[in-house]
Amino acid sequence: MLHGSRASAPLAAPSSVRAGACLGALLVLVACAPSIVAPPQPPASVPAATVPAGWILLGAYTTSFRDDEVERSANIRVAAERLHGVTIEAGATWSFNRTVGRRDVQNGYRIAPTLTLQGKEPALGGGVCQVSTTLFNALLLADLGIVERHPHSRPVRYVALGRDAAVDWGSKDLKVQNRHPFPLMMTTLVDGGRLTTRLYGPSALAHDVVVEVGDLEPAAPRKELQVLENPDDLAVGGVWVKLYRKRLKEGSVFEVERIGKPSFYPWKLKVPEKTR
Repeated sequence: MLHGSRASAPLAAPSSVRAGACLGALLVLVACAPSIVAPPQPPASVPAATVPAGWILLGAYTTSFRDDEVERSANIRVAAERLHGVTIEAGATWSFNRTVGRRDVQNGYRIAPTLTLQGKEPALGGGVCQVSTTLFNALLLADLGIVERHPHSRPVRYVALGRDAAVDWGSKDLKVQNRHPFPLMMTTLVDGGRLTTRLYGPSALAHDVVVEVGDLEPAAPRKELQVLENPDDLAVGGVWVKLYRKRLKEGSVFEVERIGKPSFYPWKLKVPEKTR
Protein backbone atom coordinates (compact mmCIF):
# COMPACT_ATOMS: atom_id res chain seq x y z
CA MET A 1 0.00 0.00 0.00
CA LEU A 2 1.42 3.37 -1.00
CA HIS A 3 -0.03 6.74 -0.23
CA GLY A 4 1.02 10.37 -0.26
CA SER A 5 -0.49 13.82 -0.60
CA ARG A 6 0.51 17.42 -0.49
CA ALA A 7 -2.55 18.76 1.24
CA SER A 8 -4.31 15.92 2.98
CA ALA A 9 -3.71 13.21 5.45
CA PRO A 10 -1.43 10.63 4.01
CA LEU A 11 -0.11 7.19 2.94
CA ALA A 12 3.15 3.12 1.17
CA ALA A 13 4.89 -0.29 -0.26
CA PRO A 14 6.96 -2.92 -2.35
CA SER A 15 9.87 -5.84 -4.47
CA SER A 16 12.23 -8.82 -7.96
CA VAL A 17 14.45 -8.72 -11.58
CA ARG A 18 16.50 -10.22 -14.19
CA ALA A 19 17.25 -8.48 -17.48
CA GLY A 20 14.43 -8.85 -19.98
CA ALA A 21 11.95 -11.25 -18.38
CA CYS A 22 12.18 -9.60 -15.01
CA LEU A 23 11.71 -6.10 -16.35
CA GLY A 24 8.06 -6.92 -16.89
CA ALA A 25 7.76 -7.83 -13.23
CA LEU A 26 9.43 -4.55 -12.40
CA LEU A 27 6.90 -2.60 -14.39
CA VAL A 28 4.13 -4.37 -12.53
CA LEU A 29 5.79 -3.41 -9.28
CA VAL A 30 5.96 0.24 -10.22
CA ALA A 31 2.41 0.13 -11.54
CA CYS A 32 1.38 -0.84 -8.02
CA ALA A 33 2.85 2.47 -6.87
CA PRO A 34 1.44 5.05 -9.29
CA SER A 35 2.45 8.68 -9.60
CA ILE A 36 1.26 10.69 -6.66
CA VAL A 37 -0.40 13.99 -7.43
CA ALA A 38 -0.77 16.54 -4.68
CA PRO A 39 -3.99 18.49 -5.27
CA PRO A 40 -5.08 21.13 -2.71
CA GLN A 41 -7.32 19.62 -0.02
CA PRO A 42 -8.29 20.54 3.56
CA PRO A 43 -5.45 20.08 6.05
CA ALA A 44 -5.46 17.03 8.30
CA SER A 45 -6.26 17.50 11.96
CA VAL A 46 -3.17 17.82 14.18
CA PRO A 47 -2.66 18.84 17.81
CA ALA A 48 -3.45 22.56 18.00
CA ALA A 49 -0.54 23.10 20.36
CA THR A 50 1.93 21.78 17.79
CA VAL A 51 1.07 23.54 14.53
CA PRO A 52 0.39 27.30 14.53
CA ALA A 53 -3.20 28.24 13.81
CA GLY A 54 -3.90 28.74 10.14
CA TRP A 55 -0.88 26.82 8.89
CA ILE A 56 -1.52 24.63 5.85
CA LEU A 57 -0.54 21.03 5.16
CA LEU A 58 1.98 21.06 2.28
CA GLY A 59 3.09 17.43 2.17
CA ALA A 60 2.25 14.17 3.92
CA TYR A 61 3.25 10.54 3.59
CA THR A 62 2.57 7.28 5.42
CA THR A 63 4.34 3.92 5.40
CA SER A 64 3.40 0.70 7.15
CA PHE A 65 5.54 -1.56 9.32
CA ARG A 66 5.13 -4.69 11.42
CA ASP A 67 4.34 -3.53 14.93
CA ASP A 68 5.17 -7.00 16.27
CA GLU A 69 8.84 -6.46 15.37
CA VAL A 70 9.40 -4.95 18.80
CA GLU A 71 12.97 -3.66 18.58
CA ARG A 72 12.57 -2.22 15.08
CA SER A 73 9.27 -0.58 16.04
CA ALA A 74 10.93 0.99 19.09
CA ASN A 75 13.63 2.54 16.89
CA ILE A 76 11.00 3.94 14.53
CA ARG A 77 9.23 5.56 17.47
CA VAL A 78 12.43 7.06 18.91
CA ALA A 79 13.42 8.66 15.60
CA ALA A 80 9.87 9.82 14.85
CA GLU A 81 9.56 11.50 18.25
CA ARG A 82 12.74 13.48 17.57
CA LEU A 83 11.28 14.82 14.33
CA HIS A 84 7.94 15.86 15.81
CA GLY A 85 7.63 19.64 16.03
CA VAL A 86 10.93 20.41 14.27
CA THR A 87 10.94 23.69 12.32
CA ILE A 88 13.02 24.36 9.20
CA GLU A 89 13.52 28.09 8.77
CA ALA A 90 13.31 29.76 5.36
CA GLY A 91 16.55 29.24 3.44
CA ALA A 92 17.96 26.81 6.02
CA THR A 93 19.56 23.44 5.25
CA TRP A 94 18.37 20.68 7.58
CA SER A 95 19.98 17.34 8.48
CA PHE A 96 18.10 14.18 9.46
CA ASN A 97 21.09 12.65 11.24
CA ARG A 98 21.75 15.75 13.30
CA THR A 99 18.11 15.75 14.44
CA VAL A 100 17.54 12.08 15.29
CA GLY A 101 21.03 11.62 16.73
CA ARG A 102 23.66 8.92 16.67
CA ARG A 103 22.10 5.45 16.67
CA ASP A 104 23.40 4.21 20.02
CA VAL A 105 22.05 2.95 23.33
CA GLN A 106 22.50 6.34 24.99
CA ASN A 107 20.04 7.85 22.51
CA GLY A 108 17.49 5.11 23.12
CA TYR A 109 18.11 2.99 20.03
CA ARG A 110 18.03 -0.82 20.05
CA ILE A 111 19.57 -3.60 18.00
CA ALA A 112 17.23 -4.60 15.17
CA PRO A 113 17.54 -5.99 11.63
CA THR A 114 18.97 -3.54 9.12
CA LEU A 115 19.38 -3.93 5.36
CA THR A 116 22.86 -4.55 3.97
CA LEU A 117 24.17 -5.59 0.58
CA GLN A 118 24.22 -9.21 1.75
CA GLY A 119 20.76 -9.22 3.33
CA LYS A 120 19.52 -8.34 6.81
CA GLU A 121 21.93 -8.00 9.71
CA PRO A 122 21.41 -6.83 13.32
CA ALA A 123 22.55 -3.29 14.09
CA LEU A 124 21.76 -0.45 16.46
CA GLY A 125 18.98 1.69 15.04
CA GLY A 126 17.58 -0.83 12.58
CA GLY A 127 14.35 0.64 11.20
CA VAL A 128 15.39 4.30 11.29
CA CYS A 129 15.67 4.29 7.48
CA GLN A 130 11.91 3.82 7.31
CA VAL A 131 11.54 7.11 9.17
CA SER A 132 13.93 8.93 6.82
CA THR A 133 12.18 7.39 3.80
CA THR A 134 8.71 8.39 4.99
CA LEU A 135 9.92 11.92 5.66
CA PHE A 136 11.74 12.07 2.31
CA ASN A 137 8.49 11.51 0.43
CA ALA A 138 6.66 14.18 2.43
CA LEU A 139 9.54 16.60 1.79
CA LEU A 140 9.32 15.92 -1.95
CA LEU A 141 5.62 16.75 -1.99
CA ALA A 142 6.22 19.90 0.07
CA ASP A 143 8.71 20.89 -2.65
CA LEU A 144 11.86 21.24 -0.56
CA GLY A 145 15.25 21.10 -2.23
CA ILE A 146 16.98 17.73 -1.84
CA VAL A 147 20.61 18.38 -0.89
CA GLU A 148 21.62 14.81 0.04
CA ARG A 149 19.79 11.50 -0.30
CA HIS A 150 20.99 7.91 -0.73
CA PRO A 151 19.13 4.82 -1.99
CA HIS A 152 19.36 1.52 -0.13
CA SER A 153 21.62 -1.29 -1.27
CA ARG A 154 18.47 -3.33 -2.00
CA PRO A 155 14.74 -2.64 -2.50
CA VAL A 156 12.85 -2.14 0.76
CA ARG A 157 9.42 -3.55 1.53
CA TYR A 158 7.74 -0.40 2.86
CA VAL A 159 8.00 1.95 -0.12
CA ALA A 160 7.99 1.77 -3.91
CA LEU A 161 11.21 1.20 -5.81
CA GLY A 162 13.22 4.41 -6.15
CA ARG A 163 11.44 6.34 -3.38
CA ASP A 164 13.62 5.32 -0.43
CA ALA A 165 16.18 7.34 1.54
CA ALA A 166 18.85 5.36 3.43
CA VAL A 167 20.66 6.95 6.37
CA ASP A 168 23.69 5.87 8.37
CA TRP A 169 25.45 7.90 11.03
CA GLY A 170 28.69 9.33 9.69
CA SER A 171 28.24 8.22 6.08
CA LYS A 172 24.70 8.72 4.72
CA ASP A 173 22.37 11.58 5.59
CA LEU A 174 19.10 13.04 4.36
CA LYS A 175 19.57 16.78 3.94
CA VAL A 176 17.11 19.27 2.50
CA GLN A 177 16.94 23.00 1.96
CA ASN A 178 13.83 25.03 2.64
CA ARG A 179 13.62 27.09 -0.55
CA HIS A 180 10.31 28.66 0.46
CA PRO A 181 10.16 32.23 1.81
CA PHE A 182 8.60 30.94 5.04
CA PRO A 183 9.37 28.36 7.75
CA LEU A 184 8.06 24.79 7.72
CA MET A 185 7.10 22.57 10.64
CA MET A 186 7.11 18.78 10.58
CA THR A 187 4.95 16.47 12.64
CA THR A 188 5.09 12.70 13.05
CA LEU A 189 2.53 10.17 14.16
CA VAL A 190 3.03 6.47 14.91
CA ASP A 191 -0.30 4.68 15.10
CA GLY A 192 0.01 0.92 15.44
CA GLY A 193 1.94 -0.20 12.39
CA ARG A 194 1.63 3.09 10.49
CA LEU A 195 4.09 5.98 10.45
CA THR A 196 2.96 9.35 9.10
CA THR A 197 5.02 12.49 8.54
CA ARG A 198 3.51 15.86 7.64
CA LEU A 199 4.96 19.22 6.61
CA TYR A 200 3.09 22.47 7.37
CA GLY A 201 3.65 26.09 6.37
CA PRO A 202 1.91 29.44 6.80
CA SER A 203 1.20 29.65 3.06
CA ALA A 204 0.08 27.24 0.35
CA LEU A 205 2.32 26.40 -2.60
CA ALA A 206 1.57 28.20 -5.84
CA HIS A 207 1.58 24.91 -7.76
CA ASP A 208 0.88 21.19 -7.44
CA VAL A 209 3.54 18.49 -7.17
CA VAL A 210 3.70 15.01 -8.71
CA VAL A 211 6.39 12.44 -7.86
CA GLU A 212 7.06 9.70 -10.41
CA VAL A 213 9.36 6.70 -10.74
CA GLY A 214 10.43 5.92 -14.29
CA ASP A 215 13.13 4.87 -16.74
CA LEU A 216 13.67 1.37 -15.36
CA GLU A 217 16.70 -0.27 -16.95
CA PRO A 218 17.96 -3.81 -16.23
CA ALA A 219 21.61 -3.88 -15.21
CA ALA A 220 24.30 -6.38 -14.34
CA PRO A 221 25.62 -6.32 -10.77
CA ARG A 222 28.40 -3.79 -10.29
CA LYS A 223 30.46 -6.25 -8.26
CA GLU A 224 30.39 -9.79 -6.93
CA LEU A 225 27.96 -10.20 -4.04
CA GLN A 226 27.91 -12.85 -1.37
CA VAL A 227 24.29 -13.78 -0.77
CA LEU A 228 23.86 -14.87 2.83
CA GLU A 229 20.20 -15.86 2.65
CA ASN A 230 19.66 -19.18 0.83
CA PRO A 231 22.64 -18.75 -1.52
CA ASP A 232 21.73 -21.90 -3.45
CA ASP A 233 18.26 -20.64 -4.31
CA LEU A 234 18.92 -17.03 -5.19
CA ALA A 235 20.77 -15.10 -7.88
CA VAL A 236 21.57 -11.42 -8.05
CA GLY A 237 20.55 -9.07 -10.84
CA GLY A 238 20.08 -5.31 -10.86
CA VAL A 239 18.07 -2.37 -12.13
CA TRP A 240 18.58 1.36 -12.57
CA VAL A 241 15.73 3.61 -11.46
CA LYS A 242 15.17 7.36 -11.89
CA LEU A 243 12.96 9.51 -9.67
CA TYR A 244 11.26 12.66 -10.95
CA ARG A 245 9.37 15.54 -9.38
CA LYS A 246 6.98 17.44 -11.63
CA ARG A 247 5.48 20.84 -10.91
CA LEU A 248 2.08 21.68 -12.36
CA LYS A 249 -0.28 24.63 -12.64
CA GLU A 250 -3.89 24.03 -13.59
CA GLY A 251 -2.99 20.47 -14.54
CA SER A 252 -0.16 21.41 -16.92
CA VAL A 253 3.46 20.49 -16.20
CA PHE A 254 5.76 23.52 -16.28
CA GLU A 255 8.90 21.97 -14.76
CA VAL A 256 10.41 18.49 -14.38
CA GLU A 257 13.20 17.82 -11.87
CA ARG A 258 15.20 14.61 -11.62
CA ILE A 259 15.92 13.83 -7.98
CA GLY A 260 19.61 13.02 -7.67
CA LYS A 261 21.44 10.40 -9.70
CA PRO A 262 19.75 7.19 -10.93
CA SER A 263 19.47 4.63 -8.13
CA PHE A 264 20.95 1.15 -8.60
CA TYR A 265 19.23 -1.75 -6.86
CA PRO A 266 20.65 -5.26 -6.91
CA TRP A 267 17.92 -7.88 -6.77
CA LYS A 268 17.81 -11.35 -5.27
CA LEU A 269 15.90 -13.62 -7.61
CA LYS A 270 14.50 -17.10 -7.42
CA VAL A 271 16.40 -19.44 -9.72
CA PRO A 272 14.25 -22.15 -11.38
CA GLU A 273 15.04 -25.67 -10.25
CA LYS A 274 17.12 -27.66 -12.70
CA THR A 275 15.28 -30.35 -14.63
CA ARG A 276 16.66 -33.76 -13.87
